[in-house]
Amino acid sequence: MDLNKCSKIVVVSMSFIVLLWCTYCCGKDCAREYLGGNYYYYYEVKAIMGENSDMIDIPDDVVLYKYDSLYIIAKQIPNCYYDSIYNYREDFTPRAYSLGLDTVYYWIIMKKGQEVLGPLLYDDYIKQMKILNITLNLD
Repeated sequence: MDLNKCSKIVVVSMSFIVLLWCTYCCGKDCAREYLGGNYYYYYEVKAIMGENSDMIDIPDDVVLYKYDSLYIIAKQIPNCYYDSIYNYREDFTPRAYSLGLDTVYYWIIMKKGQEVLGPLLYDDYIKQMKILNITLNLD
């Protein structure tokens, strides 16, 4: 096999690999992680959002999260003081950031009922984890 023919095979093979990669990443959103139950973690905005939701379920900055087939748990440090996503839920009921937006809060999403508990202070979060018998851990 001559060098020119071998070079063409390498170029065609590399082009095919690049094409497959572009099709995979451009055909779907590569900047998010599927958490199950139609929920995603969006890396760029550091938020958790349901696929069919118009509102963010857990606003940014989600600094840590874990999930299993039933629940998503998250630790959040809000980073924006005057954004409506911090003040209201999807049904326009107010969110309760009881100690302001410069505090660490915790969240629990129950995937089956699509219920979101939060923002919670640490003690309330631990109580809810025990009540719901959630074995996930953010440590």
